[in-house]
Order: sequence, then structure tokens, then C-alpha cells
Amino acid sequence: MPAIWREDFRHGTPLVTTMQSHHNLPEIFYYMWERGLASRGSFVDQVFRLVLFHHSIEVMEAQPNQVNLSKSEQLRYCDDEFYRMCKLLQCADNEAYIIFDETHVQRCRREIFADKGKSSSLGK
Repeated sequence: MPAIWREDFRHGTPLVTTMQSHHNLPEIFYYMWERGLASRGSFVDQVFRLVLFHHSIEVMEAQPNQVNLSKSEQLRYCDDEFYRMCKLLQCADNEAYIIFDETHVQRCRREIFADKGKSSSLGK
């Protein structure tokens, strides 16, 4: 965990011990898809998965994620529409935090939208 977070927050006991864990995904999607909170492929489902997973699949080699979805998780939770929309979300998300010049912005756009081949999920 980042050193800038206060050690005395909650009397020295860290609130978060795991960053971006995916161990609850089966339970989350059971309630969403099987129990009818949001049907698979619905607008709510698409937005939920985009927000939840946009930092769980590799988009930019220069800015790797901490934890990615496994291949089996990608097959279960990501579809073609997800990958298409995730490129747009990643580009917007990346540009919202960029503090560099326009050359860097353009390089990031090219990398996000480049066809990375079969080794990358977003290369579809």
C-alpha cells in the first residue's frame, strides 16, 4: 500500500489489505445475472463490467495494471462489445489523468487503439 497513506488511520490497522482482488467475481455475477439484478448484456451489465474491469485487462504496455483478469475470467466476463467499448473508456480515462504534453496524449491514443495481435484481449 502506498506509503503516503496514514499509518494511524484506524489505529494502525490497514483498511485495505488486497488491491483489486477478483476472488468475489463469481458471487457478484451470480447475483447480477442469475438472481436478476441485471440481465447479461443489458445496459446496466455493460456499464458495470466496464467500470469494474477497465483496469483488469492490459491496454497500455507503458502503464501495466496491478492485477489482470485471467484468461478464463476474460472468457466468462468479457465479450466483443466489452472490448470495443473498453478501448474508448481507457482512452478517455487515460486522458483525464494525463499531465503531459499533446505528444504523450497522441502516443497513448495510438497504443490504446493499436492492434496488439492475439496476445492481447483488446487486440480484437
